[in-house]
Amino acid sequence: MSTGATWQPAQWAREHTKHHPRYYENWAVSIRRTAGREGNARYSPQLTLADIERIEMEAVSGMGIEILPPRRRLERVFWRRLLDEVGASKGERTDLIYVIYNQSGAVHGYSITESELGLAGAIL
Repeated sequence: MSTGATWQPAQWAREHTKHHPRYYENWAVSIRRTAGREGNARYSPQLTLADIERIEMEAVSGMGIEILPPRRRLERVFWRRLLDEVGASKGERTDLIYVIYNQSGAVHGYSITESELGLAGAIL
């Protein structure tokens, strides 16, 4: 954090629901919907919101790898590989997450593929 900015304590941003599981939808359908230009990454319905909060907060609290240098001044970005599938992105199942920690303290993330993570600046 070379900006000298004051960072608020990390708090999970539950209201960022775009990537939350669609518990009412078949998982295979959700995976297909993540593909293409309009598709949003989606967490697996096997995860509860408590699970998502835990893995995202762990990522910013030492269990994730920070992508440096930051692309945006008021954000820190982390990634993490988990032991099991956590979601889908671009039509692929994945065990990776990408987590954004805003200077305001808000923490939110989503599942991401290896190729997307590489484009985001991560070294795998």
